[in-house]
Amino acid sequence: MFFKKALFCYLNKNTVAARKIATKREVCEIRIPVQWGHVAGKWWGPRDKRPILALHGWQDNAGTFDRLIPYLPFETPVLAIDAPGHGLSSQIPHGMTYHGTDILRLLYEILYNLQFIHGKIV
Repeated sequence: MFFKKALFCYLNKNTVAARKIATKREVCEIRIPVQWGHVAGKWWGPRDKRPILALHGWQDNAGTFDRLIPYLPFETPVLAIDAPGHGLSSQIPHGMTYHGTDILRLLYEILYNLQFIHGKIV
């Protein structure tokens, strides 16, 4: 019983501390244009550096990373994106299916749009 109370207090203190840290970090909601509409995302940290690109799983959204961000160094930029059809991103055109490998093309589109890569995909 004592262990459960101690664990609860420990976890509760960390949650409160994380909330205090999170209020100090600004998040910028962005929209990246793609051929079928836009990809929504959240950007924490400086905008002049290449960010860590955070990708969520199936039937999830960029909000997944809200709890992780307070534990990263303040100067580390993070871009969490909503995959097509998830969160605030546009759905793919009617008649097309979602496939896990499509994320590779999406990553290229995002990095190219943000001018982190130049050239064509082969």
